[in-house]
Amino acid sequence: MSIVSGIKTAVKKLSDEQIALPKNEVNPIADSPAPKNTINFNNLKPVNLNSKEVNFKNLTRINKPTEAEPYKLKKADELAIIDAEDTYKSGLISKKEYDQEIQMIKNPVDLTKDTRGAGVQYHGTSSEIKSFDNEFYTTMNIYGQGFYTTDAVDIASGYSKKGKGKNPVMYEVKKKKDLNLYDMEKPLEPKFRQELEDADIETDDLLTLREVYDELRGEEFMSADDIQEMFSSISFMLDSKGFDGLRHVGGNFTNNKSHNVEIIFKPKDVLDIKKLRIKNDLE
Repeated sequence: MSIVSGIKTAVKKLSDEQIALPKNEVNPIADSPAPKNTINFNNLKPVNLNSKEVNFKNLTRINKPTEAEPYKLKKADELAIIDAEDTYKSGLISKKEYDQEIQMIKNPVDLTKDTRGAGVQYHGTSSEIKSFDNEFYTTMNIYGQGFYTTDAVDIASGYSKKGKGKNPVMYEVKKKKDLNLYDMEKPLEPKFRQELEDADIETDDLLTLREVYDELRGEEFMSADDIQEMFSSISFMLDSKGFDGLRHVGGNFTNNKSHNVEIIFKPKDVLDIKKLRIKNDLE
């Protein structure tokens, strides 16, 4: 058997694949560097296989997957890190808060990424949340009072630009425990339907709790406050049954892509939030 035949036999198992040589390394078994870092099997010539110049262990597959490059810090990031260090050294924040701040700076959220279905909830607001409070009220919430979250980071970002505040903020929402959320999209149970009727909330031919809310919100002879009072009475019923909040599919009223919405009745008791830094704002 010739030396060339021996070489072809040695690489037979990889004959259907392209093999990349180390960058800028000359192909020792060809007259010239392999074009595009690949071996041309048609140009193989006799070679001393004991030569140290031939290192098959360094050969790598061209189609080998590469890891995503880590986020490169921008000038604004570097300044933010210095500011965080100064704040920590001054004793204004704890070590835990400092570590969280650094993680936020080094791992900004990408608003162009579709986060739906990833299992993480977000909250956007036009002003920073100083502390959680279970007592809040607004007539703007279409499904009653509560802390609204979504698994779509782009939707949360949109809400951060609404409201009276002038400081858009995004948060990642973490649950302290597994939450029992009432699915507003599922058919109403007969017993719960009767409880709603007993509370003077007509269900008629409505199939789901979401439809009940939508029907109440469309009442012409009820004020916004009266409607929210009706919503609160439903929340009270569910809270007494051990539910921590509501869950429904969002996007119906805004014509956005569907996303998971969770509305928590008492966020102070069951949620933690982590402030996020937006990658797109740093470009």
